[in-house]
Amino acid sequence: KINIKIAHFTSAHSREDPRIFHKECISANKKFDVSLIVSDGFGDSIKENVKIFDIGKMNNRLKRIIFSPYYFIKFALKNKFSIIHLHDPELLIVSPFLFWKSRIIFDFHEDIKNQFEVRNYLNKLTKFLLYISYSLYEKIIMLFLSGVVCATPEIYKKYNNFKKKIILNNFPIKKNYSNLLNIKKTNSIVYVGVITPERGIYEAIKSISLTKSKPKFLIIGKCFDKKFLSKIKSCDEFKYVEMMGWKSYNEIPEIISNCKAGIATLHPKKNYLKSQPTKIFEYLASGIPAIVSNFDYWKNLLGEDQNMIYVNPLSPKEIAVAIDNICLDNYHRLMIEVNKSDFFWENEEQKLLNFY
Repeated sequence: KINIKIAHFTSAHSREDPRIFHKECISANKKFDVSLIVSDGFGDSIKENVKIFDIGKMNNRLKRIIFSPYYFIKFALKNKFSIIHLHDPELLIVSPFLFWKSRIIFDFHEDIKNQFEVRNYLNKLTKFLLYISYSLYEKIIMLFLSGVVCATPEIYKKYNNFKKKIILNNFPIKKNYSNLLNIKKTNSIVYVGVITPERGIYEAIKSISLTKSKPKFLIIGKCFDKKFLSKIKSCDEFKYVEMMGWKSYNEIPEIISNCKAGIATLHPKKNYLKSQPTKIFEYLASGIPAIVSNFDYWKNLLGEDQNMIYVNPLSPKEIAVAIDNICLDNYHRLMIEVNKSDFFWENEEQKLLNFY
């Protein structure tokens, strides 16, 4: 291995986060000495030869945001790292304290500035003030960064002035799906991800009663909004829904592959219009068509063929027609051959190693 020590810092993500651990840490560990520093209370461990260190769990979100940077700084000062790869906006504040000791990289998993738009618990004034405050905070902190990693080309464009940067698309790992393409399908559709109103879950659930096929709707993920959860559970169509909660990274491909279609009908919010939801690529990798929002950006990125069905995400009727078009087919749809697809992590891995 090359004698470069890399530490991934995350205060908010799971120690088995798909992007951080399964993709970036495991890939980087092939050439470098990689550690993952988390804040979850599960203790230190070694997994897939990656060293995981736990600085301890904070009792609530506010404490985590305020106090966790201190513990990460303390840990970094006690250890020697060539590169510190940050994954949460709240950890950007460690940069001024550590830039003299290590190269600091920040990983933009999403367009953070546009995230304020979908925070329903905030009023418009608060959203605006947070946007301005974060923008200023980010601008100052970036003076101390050595590089940035961007999860999409659109995020990359926003940091054009930054010298050292790469696009690291959050695509699925090819080997996890290659043996699942011909698996038998059940009369079911699937959604993977956090459950929020803006991600189109309500409309997708309502669409089931308008279908002839009446598939089971598997939802892999959690809902943190109790009011919204109550709303979807009170739907007549909820009898067709199976809430599966979080599943391990290794379980998800087979669950998806058993279904006839994947759903990603996100609402036309600013932060979604040019996003790249990983779930879409997971559906395609699993050998099932994807029913997705009719965003122009997605059409240009993913193309228009039988594997992609574009619908108005606010129209349960359109979603229902798309579901029936797939579920009532008596033949197995010919999907994109796995080897032809560019949407796999294996194409991104070398970019990360070169960047380090």
